[in-house]
Formats: sequence, structure tokens, C-alpha cells
Amino acid sequence: MVTEILETARLKSEHGQLNREKTDLVKLIQGSCLAFKGHAPGIRFESVRETCQAFVDAEQTQTVLKNLLANALKYSNAENAPVEIRINTTDDKTHIEIQDHGQVIPEEAGLALDLIFEPFYRNDKSRNKKTGGYGLGLSLCKTIIEEHGGTISVKSKLGEGATFCLNLPNFPQPI
Repeated sequence: MVTEILETARLKSEHGQLNREKTDLVKLIQGSCLAFKGHAPGIRFESVRETCQAFVDAEQTQTVLKNLLANALKYSNAENAPVEIRINTTDDKTHIEIQDHGQVIPEEAGLALDLIFEPFYRNDKSRNKKTGGYGLGLSLCKTIIEEHGGTISVKSKLGEGATFCLNLPNFPQPI
């Protein structure tokens, strides 16, 4: 928890610059998936492209990917379909979707799904030991993606699970 709080504060400070380099996001995603090999229900990443270059901080982007994959697996059952990752690009942006087929993210009476990106927010108010966490992982993901000049969003529908959508610029953004 302390590490996530400190990393979020560092990125938001004037000294918390990202180390952006031309990075192959296909390889970065493949590497992130390997960290979860053998975890049910599994992960399926099928890229139509062999490479996908973007100017990102590879370490920070991998933190986002691993956090989202860990959550997708945590809220899926072994009998669900595998977590799916899709990547596609436009001239200026790369779009990454991570979709699980597990639990729907419930929207509480009139509250928007965007609240899950707020620090310390947890849908599971009981904070049971099965799901664990402090409600900081998605907040850190949002901070990292926004520092890249990108966006992160989520949609969740009964019977379809949750889909996290990342949009990252392909070219260096002004600091």
C-alpha cells in the first residue's frame, strides 16, 4: 500500500517524470501475460500485429498491465472464459482492451463506474480477505496512463464481466 501511495505521489509531483522510450507494446503485453501463466481461467492475447510501437515508460506501463490482469483473474472463476487482451492502433493512438468474463462491477445507487479509479475506493465494502487490496491499484493505473497523455475507462455488463480500455498516444507528448 505504501509503495502505491508513494508512486502515485511521485508521478504527480514536478519531479516524477516518466522515462518514455519507443516500446513494442505487443512484447510488453506478452511479458505481462507470462507473469500469470497457469492462473485460471487463463489469458488469451492474440495480436493481429507482430509489433506495435508507442512512446511509453515501459516499466510503468507494465505496472498498469499487470495490475489490470491481476484484477481480471482475481474476479474471474476458473470456469470462466479466459481473460482477453486486444490491441489495435490508429494513426495517433494505441487502444488496449482487457476483458474478463467474471463478476460484473456493480454500480451502486447512482454512482458511476469511474469511482473505481478513485484512491481507496472499493466496491467490496467488506474488504474480505478473498479479494484483498486497499483500493489503490486502479488509482495508480489511472495516474500512470494520464501522465502518458492517455485515458483509461471501464465498462461492465452482466454476463460479460468487465472491460478496461486504455488509450495511449503513439508519439511523445509534451511534458
